Amino acid sequence: MNQRIIILLFFISLVPGQTISPSPVDIMRRVMENPHPESTISNLVLTMKQVKNRRVKTKIRELTRYHKTYTGGPFRSKTMLRFIRPVVARGIGLLTWNYTDGHSEQWLFLPKLRAAKQITVSDQSKSLLGTEFTYEDLKETDLDSSGLTYEGIAVLDTIACHLIDQQLPSSSQYAHRQVWIDQKRWLIKKVKYFDRKNRPVKILDIPLHIRKDRFWFAQKMIMRNLKSGNESILEVKDIQYNTGIVDDFFTRKFLIKID
Repeated sequence: MNQRIIILLFFISLVPGQTISPSPVDIMRRVMENPHPESTISNLVLTMKQVKNRRVKTKIRELTRYHKTYTGGPFRSKTMLRFIRPVVARGIGLLTWNYTDGHSEQWLFLPKLRAAKQITVSDQSKSLLGTEFTYEDLKETDLDSSGLTYEGIAVLDTIACHLIDQQLPSSSQYAHRQVWIDQKRWLIKKVKYFDRKNRPVKILDIPLHIRKDRFWFAQKMIMRNLKSGNESILEVKDIQYNTGIVDDFFTRKFLIKID
């Protein structure tokens, strides 16, 4: 899975013999030079674990993610999520348009309503179908370099990582988040989210990645709610890239199309 469904990557360039902290602008520039496929189609399994009365209830969903990246024009990327199984979830879809100026638009389609509802700013903190992923988590975030701070090296499961703190805009449900980046492969391994009272509320772990040709994809993503203990796990079962998806696929008209 292209890591851009949740947060943009950062890169840190360290110069031997110097103690000056790396520039967030340099971090962003170098990471954005990493190759990304023009489009991807991923088949995913979503496992939802909900804790209630010390018991864990598990639900499983299957879905397909379609993603397209743009190199020019008003759009940065477009994404379509479509639920496939079980029958109760079949046809549900989420369409996201990410613009180059940093803002995003999202629409949710529920087959029972036979209409696409636009996700408003006030809806951004709401859960997607009972998962631990909110609508905001599924957008790309425009990074303000003035809000990035380098916090040094942190070891995560024996992996040396660069640790970066990112302040988020007032429109976000989060005040800031910390990001762990694999120092060797420059892949995001963990993200910790903090609320407006500076309390850690969620953790996203990305323990597994796969490489296809020159592209890296997150194979497993675990979003954990620190208050409830609930988890939502996304696993990639197979992925195709540079598939030539046409723009008409990422429209509200196609979103409400029922097989």
